[in-house]
Amino acid sequence: MSASDSRVSFADHLFRYIELPVRIFGNFAGWIYFGIGVIVAYEVVMRYFFNAPTHWVEESARIGMVWATFLLFAACISERQLITITLITGAFGDRGKTIFELINFLLLSFTAAILLWYSVSMFLDAIRIGRATATPLRVPYWIFYLPLCLGFGLVLFQTVAESIYILFTGKRRKPDVQPEH
Repeated sequence: MSASDSRVSFADHLFRYIELPVRIFGNFAGWIYFGIGVIVAYEVVMRYFFNAPTHWVEESARIGMVWATFLLFAACISERQLITITLITGAFGDRGKTIFELINFLLLSFTAAILLWYSVSMFLDAIRIGRATATPLRVPYWIFYLPLCLGFGLVLFQTVAESIYILFTGKRRKPDVQPEH
């Protein structure tokens, strides 16, 4: 086994543990979407069959959408389930694709760090002010900002780990995802 192969093997083994929180939050996000479907179906039944609409479903579904969406970002990056422009990347060889992917991860890391900074600021500000929604539930706004902090923190964690992997091994961790026809 060459030194390069042993670095790749070690990095692949280590990455299983690095991706664990991303995978856990991604699965949790999937269950949140399922829960949203259940409560919206409940609302439809209550409103149209029993003429008894609820006051909590719309805001609960909105909270769930925010949580699920932002917790899913890092898992999408990990699984390479993002929109890509294959016209550009298809013109590169393996080395070019690796460099292009590294540049993308570095740009995503930079963007995630900025968004994490601002989302933490908004989260802390919402707690300090005691801001809440103007609905009967009066949900504190920090509940909407916390998933931004977690989501962008996970994206930063994932993209930095992916960048280090490429720099450490000189290879891409996952091949291109082929579009389904």
